[in-house]
Amino acid sequence: EDGKIYVQSISSMIPPIILRPEPGERVLDMAAAPGSKTTQMATMMNNEGYILANEIDKFRCEKLKYNVEKQGASIVHIINKDGTQLFNNVKSFDKILVDAPCSGEGRFIVSNKKTYEHWSLKMQKELVEIQKKLISNAINLCKINGTILYSTCALSLAENEKVIDWAINNFNIEIEKININICIEKSTRVKLNDLSQTSKSEINLTSKSETNLTSKSETNLNEEKEFVSYNSWVTKGNKKGLNDEIKSTIKILPNKLLEGFYVAKIKKLRIITAKIKKLRIKLHP
Repeated sequence: EDGKIYVQSISSMIPPIILRPEPGERVLDMAAAPGSKTTQMATMMNNEGYILANEIDKFRCEKLKYNVEKQGASIVHIINKDGTQLFNNVKSFDKILVDAPCSGEGRFIVSNKKTYEHWSLKMQKELVEIQKKLISNAINLCKINGTILYSTCALSLAENEKVIDWAINNFNIEIEKININICIEKSTRVKLNDLSQTSKSEINLTSKSETNLTSKSETNLNEEKEFVSYNSWVTKGNKKGLNDEIKSTIKILPNKLLEGFYVAKIKKLRIITAKIKKLRIKLHP
């Protein structure tokens, strides 16, 4: 009722942690509803900077507005548009989150038919086209050397690795390496360490009056006891027959505590002409 606690799955918290939005930055959340990642990023930014949160569905957009207002995320500006058609003449965003609409395979439960009865090959093919358009527009709207975080709760190659492979082949981007440890305390605490960075972050799911995201030194983190590691459930992106950079992405396999999730961290490089790109492909097929 007071907006001090928001229930969010552990896997859902990982994309913002890897994207690492910082205070003062301009951030775009292309498919933001219901707002868990949007408000998480606002918290990480200490409510300083600017977040443009977009949602195509009008009903879900109202949910997004409610959650943003309830949690006091005043840096968030909400729009109700098609994320594949967002256009901005200025490449103004430092970081972009593309938590793309997907088939939700990472949330399927064998004993619950409702979790998977919507799935079809036709639907998946339609989603893949949307995912490609979203990532294409994100690259267009991102600053040079800016970061784009692509994520889905799907498990298939079609919606994950193959989408990123398509992006690598069509844009001047670089896939950054992700190394992450997931350790869950036996009580109610979660520790997420992005080892590709020097700092370490901890998300505390117990209620606190000031903030739900705190940074601690490595020494203090090591003092925490009785953590259960779930690193065996995190795999490298499947790179069979795909660009070698795909191995830098990660896939979280579903288990009792973690939903399935795929995450790819993309760096936008300087724009190159089609002629140079064609030559580069010829030299390095």
